[in-house]
Amino acid sequence: MVFPVAAARAEPATPITFRGDSRLQGNAAARLAPPLTLAWRFTTGDEITATPVISGTTVFVGSGDRNIYAIDAGSGRARWAFDTGAPVEAPVLFMNDTIYCGTANGAFFALCASNGTRRWQFDAGSKIAGAANGFSMGATNYVMVGSFNNTLYCLEAATGRLVWTNISRSYINGSPAIDQTRALYGSCDAYVRIVRPSDGATLHAYNAGTYIPGSPVIDGDHALIATYGGALIRYDIPNRRELWRYAPPNCSWFASPATDGANVIIGGHDRAIHCVAARDGSLRWKFMTGDQVDSSPLIVGTRVVAASDDGIVYLLDKVTGRELWRYDIGQPVKGAPAAYGQLLVIAASDGAVYAFSGT
Repeated sequence: MVFPVAAARAEPATPITFRGDSRLQGNAAARLAPPLTLAWRFTTGDEITATPVISGTTVFVGSGDRNIYAIDAGSGRARWAFDTGAPVEAPVLFMNDTIYCGTANGAFFALCASNGTRRWQFDAGSKIAGAANGFSMGATNYVMVGSFNNTLYCLEAATGRLVWTNISRSYINGSPAIDQTRALYGSCDAYVRIVRPSDGATLHAYNAGTYIPGSPVIDGDHALIATYGGALIRYDIPNRRELWRYAPPNCSWFASPATDGANVIIGGHDRAIHCVAARDGSLRWKFMTGDQVDSSPLIVGTRVVAASDDGIVYLLDKVTGRELWRYDIGQPVKGAPAAYGQLLVIAASDGAVYAFSGT
């Protein structure tokens, strides 16, 4: 059911996702030169597992205290807070001055990014753990979001009108990756489904072997997929075949991979950050942390930002994996880092958002 309030502006979609753009490649156009210094700390009323999203001078993040917050990126002060009525685990999507985000009880909101007023609300019927993603067809913008009722929804971005659904056979934990002609999403039924954005038809489905907790990545005509069974896979979408599979021993992936076209970087339950060659999946380096890694790494130019359940945020050299800087939060970090300009933002299980500035 949709509860309209006010329509959003009709402009071409320019989505800012928790992984950067709509392909979910995990890159940020920023410059982080160590040492980084703590600029501010913003405290919410419960743990944060979501990834912050930065748009211009505002940081947006949801919390287990039921609120979605807009935080001034310069001062760390709240601009507004919106009570969703349920814990928020999903990262937000920012698109055309609108914030889109789902909650643990299945409510999906479109909020004015400037002041937090509700534009519309859609009931997905079950928990939403993954971020929405956005795209355009002609002059109309749309959002896609997955739910624990095994359904990927496509909604009209301005009104919340349901356009189509695509059904899997188990939970959808992550976010759909979208490019010009297709959308990809993973499910706990072990399949990645390649969907036509115009009508939601499944073009084909690929069985990755075990369930997919995170989000797939689109890299040209290829997909990057990480499974609970410990396989990191590069998949040729048009030719429907695996190109390579990287599967280190005693490892499960809950994070989503990041890529710059030459490298693929991901953290695992073997307590390590892995960097493999995008060409053939060969290991380039491995950096050991103090606990399992559920946080998805972020590539920032020649650096990699990663975090672990050991409570530490790491800045690594992308080429060598050498540690350049660290900050000990002291509580597990589940969400991914975000960066913009010279600002690095990350949230933790202590319910706080941390912002660091570069030199």
